[in-house]
Amino acid sequence: MSNLPEYRFCLRCGADLAAVRLRSALGSGYTGNDDPTAAVPPPSPGSQSAGRKRLIVLVVCLVSAALVLVVIAADLILRQQATMSQPNPLPPSSGYGVYLFVDEVTRHSTLAGRAPTNGYWLQVYITARNTGPTPLSPTYRDWEARDATGLFSAQPVQSLYGSETLYPSQYTTYWLRFDLNAAFQPDRVVLALSNGHELGVPLVGGPRRLGILVGRSGDGTNWTMTITSRPAGLTASGTMVTVLNATGETALAATALSALTYSTVRVVYVPAGNGTYVSVADRLLFGTIAYPAGYSYRISDSTTELVNGTFSG
Repeated sequence: MSNLPEYRFCLRCGADLAAVRLRSALGSGYTGNDDPTAAVPPPSPGSQSAGRKRLIVLVVCLVSAALVLVVIAADLILRQQATMSQPNPLPPSSGYGVYLFVDEVTRHSTLAGRAPTNGYWLQVYITARNTGPTPLSPTYRDWEARDATGLFSAQPVQSLYGSETLYPSQYTTYWLRFDLNAAFQPDRVVLALSNGHELGVPLVGGPRRLGILVGRSGDGTNWTMTITSRPAGLTASGTMVTVLNATGETALAATALSALTYSTVRVVYVPAGNGTYVSVADRLLFGTIAYPAGYSYRISDSTTELVNGTFSG
């Protein structure tokens, strides 16, 4: 037996010596196809290119799916924020129909001779309208003042709260007094109902404009002006109505809504609520004989013209 080491491959040409010896033993017809040691041919350039294309397509699909998920998540967040900040009415199927309107928001260092325990008094007058079939009797525990984050809240002071029942088709004004820390700046008031729903109404006022709908009564004797929206804090005693004739002369001098009498000036204010603050669904009636088509009206408070127009139809 030789002491020289055996090599599998030729050191000069790199040939497989074991395969050469095997072919010699089996004969010249042997091709090597049955040899388990036969080398596997490298992949062709075409198959490598196809693999890279499949990988690129997979990456593009994953990135597109991630972007779609981000868009869906952002839409859900925006919808949730809008739901939290909008005072939407309850659906009829809930058994309740409630609308909230902020009449006045004021801050005080003392209230009825009483100093706040925390930092300041926040007084909110809210008119509630019940358009559902179920009477409501909210207690002070059902109201909360909340900040923009929703992390901080406070209930009105129990001893300064007057509980009233809100019957179907009626309006009721609630006076809410909150004893708040100076660092707490709420931006909404929320009413929780017994069926689990919550209604939120912003404390910040919008533009000082009065929304109205003008028509004619069924018998044609009066123009009917129904209030559809109004700024917060608008009082009947501080809101004035003026009427001019077709040539611009004064037909009705500026008169407070609360002072209008139909027997005298042929105009009357018909409040839907308590009559102290102007509310949605309040009405003004103008006699069509005293104020025929072509006469113009103007409603304003002490600082702003709220609405104007001309009787027609």
